[in-house]
Amino acid sequence: MTIAIAVTGERDFAHESLVACELDALASDEGQVRLFVGDCPTGADLYARNWWHARYPTGLKHQYPDPLVEVWQCGVHLMFVFVADWYPNGSKQIDKSAGPKRNTKLTKAISASKADSKRALAFFTGKGTGTNDCMKKLAAERIRGEWVPA
Repeated sequence: MTIAIAVTGERDFAHESLVACELDALASDEGQVRLFVGDCPTGADLYARNWWHARYPTGLKHQYPDPLVEVWQCGVHLMFVFVADWYPNGSKQIDKSAGPKRNTKLTKAISASKADSKRALAFFTGKGTGTNDCMKKLAAERIRGEWVPA
């Protein structure tokens, strides 16, 4: 069995053990895990990536055709990290649409994935608009989501 899990959440979400606990509850030791997550250096994204690397410590990074997607693999387990292009083409001005664009790409990727089960976890404190954006897009793709409060 293959499970695809999308993780979204706020950058100030400060409960790494809660993220790990929720991911452990979804990920079966017997099945294949495909994790879809953003590249934020803090909060829920960071904790989800930490969880994957702790669970699959021999994972290796692979080349991917899209430079804004990092792919990690350990055996049959995969992690897709979606990078927000905040300063496209070397611009000095921030592109405020970079987060929503990343969310759309993440959503389309998990929707297109060949998995027996597709789930989404949103870790929130009640402040983040990006988390709401991502969950709306996942719901539109009929990905079952769960809100996990701090």
